[in-house]
Amino acid sequence: MTLMCSRGRTKHLLFCLVTALPAACLHGQVEVTEPEIDASGSQGLADAYRLEEFGGSRSISLLRGEIGRESRDWVDVYAFHIEDPAGFSAVVSSLSLPPDVAASEPFDTQLFLFNEDGFGVIANDEDDNNLGAAGSFASAIPPDHVYSPTVPGTYYLALTVFDNDPVSEGNPGMPPQRIFPGDPPHIVQCCDGEAVYGTAGPTGPGGLRPFQGWDFAQIIGPHFLYEIRLTGAETIRRPVSFQRGEVNGDGAIDLSDTISILLLLFVSTGDPLCLDAMDSDDSGATDISDAVYLLNYLFLGEAEPPPPFEPCGEDTTPDDLGCEPIAQCP
Repeated sequence: MTLMCSRGRTKHLLFCLVTALPAACLHGQVEVTEPEIDASGSQGLADAYRLEEFGGSRSISLLRGEIGRESRDWVDVYAFHIEDPAGFSAVVSSLSLPPDVAASEPFDTQLFLFNEDGFGVIANDEDDNNLGAAGSFASAIPPDHVYSPTVPGTYYLALTVFDNDPVSEGNPGMPPQRIFPGDPPHIVQCCDGEAVYGTAGPTGPGGLRPFQGWDFAQIIGPHFLYEIRLTGAETIRRPVSFQRGEVNGDGAIDLSDTISILLLLFVSTGDPLCLDAMDSDDSGATDISDAVYLLNYLFLGEAEPPPPFEPCGEDTTPDDLGCEPIAQCP
């Protein structure tokens, strides 16, 4: 599978083993087992960094970037899929200075989560549970909160420098209004009147309307590097059309596809463009049974591969295999 990151448009990320080649990918670092993304500079929901994958999805555990005055970048926004809403969390786990940057002010971050339609879901100004970075005003959205997201789907996570808050369009003749409560933004009332420090829902004056922009009311803090640890986040699955059993990309399903399966399994002749196509029996895994299944269909008249077979189509059974776009299946 190819992890993709788009900002307004899709572009392939550079692949590297971060532990082995830390300087090889300066933008868009990816760990093979769990994606690690560097996405500095995104300002709004429309140009968010969309973490997408053709035909499948993988968990995202770490986001990495830089933000602050020196970079003229006050907001980073990521788009990803949340499958287990109550289990989602986002914790600013590390804050540090770039080389040769001196700080005279504290690190002070804010986290905001929006749904796919741009409505505010949950926000945090200061980590009220000591989940993440110590010695700073770091932020953390906890799991299983009264304001946690409630339905699976695509969400936007924004990291900002205090006190840069999201606003929605005001009533006619009125200025934009904050989506989350402010003044001060991190002391809120919820949960039968109990005071909760740091985490809020979209209960500000603009909370019933979707995101419009940022108020840039006050900016505090230096230019800094950050890491955000995530739970419950996955890449967004991008549907792709393919033909099950057509493994080698020549447009026909025949003995050569069975040979390609065996070579890929036992000789490692490269990475297949479409693991879903290689999964001839639609078991959700690629193994020798796929070659046997295809041989039985071709030469013993047994059942044809499950859909999508003829014609091309999208996979109707969920799995983690994935598939690159294929020329013969536009």
